[in-house]
Amino acid sequence: MKRIVLVLLAFLASNCYAQNGYVLSKYSLGQLRDDFDLAVNSLKEAHPGLYWHTGYLEFDSICNVQRSKLSQASDALEFYRILAPVIVASREGHCKLSLSDEVDRFLDKAGLYPPLFVKFIGQVPYVINTIQGRPTVALELVSIDGRPISEVLSAMFALMPSDGHNRTKKYAALEGQDFSYYYLDAFSQRASYLIGLKDPATNITTEVDCGALPAAEMEKQWAVLRARFFGRNDVASSLVIEGGSAILTFNTFRSDKYPDFYKTVDGYFQKIGSLKVKNLIIDLRANGGGTEGYEDYVLSHLVSKAYRKYSYVQASALSFSFYRFTNLNTAEKQASFNATMAREHFVDGDGRVLRRTGILEPEPPRKKAFGGKVYVLISGQTYSGGSEFASLLKIHRKAIAVGEETGGGFYGNTSGFALTLTLPNSGLKLKVPLLKFVLQVPGLSNPLGHGLMPDYRPEESFSGFLKGIDPGLDLVKRLIARAE
Repeated sequence: MKRIVLVLLAFLASNCYAQNGYVLSKYSLGQLRDDFDLAVNSLKEAHPGLYWHTGYLEFDSICNVQRSKLSQASDALEFYRILAPVIVASREGHCKLSLSDEVDRFLDKAGLYPPLFVKFIGQVPYVINTIQGRPTVALELVSIDGRPISEVLSAMFALMPSDGHNRTKKYAALEGQDFSYYYLDAFSQRASYLIGLKDPATNITTEVDCGALPAAEMEKQWAVLRARFFGRNDVASSLVIEGGSAILTFNTFRSDKYPDFYKTVDGYFQKIGSLKVKNLIIDLRANGGGTEGYEDYVLSHLVSKAYRKYSYVQASALSFSFYRFTNLNTAEKQASFNATMAREHFVDGDGRVLRRTGILEPEPPRKKAFGGKVYVLISGQTYSGGSEFASLLKIHRKAIAVGEETGGGFYGNTSGFALTLTLPNSGLKLKVPLLKFVLQVPGLSNPLGHGLMPDYRPEESFSGFLKGIDPGLDLVKRLIARAE
């Protein structure tokens, strides 16, 4: 009888990947090894920051261990779980492995997600939704299907890239609906999940058997929760004046979010100047970057003298051998890209491929640049150009940083131009960044492999989150009051 039950359970589990007629294709061991080798060789050829935070021997060891796990025919999702840790070993958040179109379609139509939406306070996940009629809001998530949350997070983190040794970006990326989405990246889906929840008031833990949710229902519930808890990040930028202080928020540097970014910024600083603001609070907590150079334009309103932004910008080569598997899969696209690389870069005497001077140089300082005190609010979501801007504010304006470690590296990142490599058998997509940006950091120290560290960390609580309290901004206001 026990054997029959086990066989039945195995059958049900396997059929979670054959829901509603959707079955994931299997690929031969040879095909998977070919895809694995193409991904690794492409990284070694084109990624100029591959060994910035990971040594040669360590990276090769990780590759060998993961390749040894290829032992039989598998679908693309199973293959993703083997290859992703190799990509993560590059320790660069812009280097990303994405699921294939086939797996995306499968999860969209037949995915079975844990009915969880979470908010992290520090490293502790709290539930922000009512789970199938149960009063679960504000309970701490402690386990799923018997796995302690530490084990669950460790498995998900192993598939999530970030800059250097940073983890704040990973915690930030798991908030809201994305916790359940990343869960299915790491673990097999089920028709129901046994969710362990702890009441912080009593320390009593209960396990709740919850039916899984399809993607459409996850999106529907998330739309309501997002509007309630995370809607303030929808505005690209804003300026609020409070007495002698101004709160200047940039939630993004993406050009498609602004009708005219430069006019917007000029208008903000004209108002700041006309009102004789003494303290400027720059909120970058939701800024994941965007168009290169936007951060320099803002900084030109904040500095009194010219500065050198990068020690150098480096590429691995001026052209690459694996174009046919990428978004540059025609002769015309390849010729255009090669011409751009040759126009903007040169081979230095030591053999490095470096960016030429005059390419996207920082804006010259404004004649009436803001000269008051600068504070910057940062978080794990402060990434790429947003994180770079936070670093520049610390370097050139000695800004007081409040919040948590930025998600992007303090000393730079590998981003800019990128190739999207589609592995020919499994269809997994690998984004390979091509430019290593190394910030010029005179006389400052920050832990290597980490983002900008805050000077002050606010005390957060989940009850405060539910009430809409902003502990970071409140702390800055107290610091300003204390200094006056």
